[in-house]
Amino acid sequence: MIDITTKPFKSTLIADRNTEDLYTEPGDFQSVKNAMNQYVLKFSKNGKKLYLVGEGYSPEGNKPFLDEFDLATKKTKRLWQADGISTYEQIIDVIDYEKGILLTAIESKTENMNYYIRTIGAKAPVKITNFPHPYESFKNVYKEKIRYKREDGVELSATLYLPADYDRKSGKKLPMIMWAYPKEFKSASAAGQVSTSPHEFTYLSYGTPIYWAAAGYAILDDADFPIIGEGTTEPNDLFIKQLVANAKAAIDAVDALGYIDRTKVGVGGHSYGA
Repeated sequence: MIDITTKPFKSTLIADRNTEDLYTEPGDFQSVKNAMNQYVLKFSKNGKKLYLVGEGYSPEGNKPFLDEFDLATKKTKRLWQADGISTYEQIIDVIDYEKGILLTAIESKTENMNYYIRTIGAKAPVKITNFPHPYESFKNVYKEKIRYKREDGVELSATLYLPADYDRKSGKKLPMIMWAYPKEFKSASAAGQVSTSPHEFTYLSYGTPIYWAAAGYAILDDADFPIIGEGTTEPNDLFIKQLVANAKAAIDAVDALGYIDRTKVGVGGHSYGA
């Protein structure tokens, strides 16, 4: 932060973090358009505070938040944060910063995203849309965020889908399609961080493998495939070794749950993941 009212200009460090560390991500300062139709920082009415909106990354999943930043103390105060217990609620817009009125969107594994007016401090938000489930044939497809470890101890996660009519206690072994995209990291701790919510609704697109759940396949989507290069080692120096380790860890994890035939696993991806 730079104070241009002083000569020479005075700068103050307000955040010092590893950009790979999602759990310390402070959020984004909010802005509004001024009279010149240019975006500028959103100040409180008394001009003493700014506001930040963040995704709220955590080991339990994303819990979006709204913070207040005090320009005098350089400290933040949490005004609101989604609980993330059974839903994923994100801030779409802040209608009134002073009154704490937000436009949010709430979704869950089985409920399509709908919009709400949330007043900070009120017991419950007010629902303003009622979008139905867009994929009735997929409504009962089982979805679970699973977490597991690579053989070197790196924490990993993926989203598992099982056919709607599959009995998880039956012992029946399903063929599995695993979809992944490797990502480069410079630290193992950052590679294992959770970057999504386990309560997100499943949106289907032309390129997703999730459709195959309707044909009797287990689907492991968004499987973590970190390629780590710590210190002077570059990630791609050990690309093949880590690629294999990631795939093995994912297959081992689902196999341990008793759902798949590990001899019938297809792996797909695109670009860097092809």
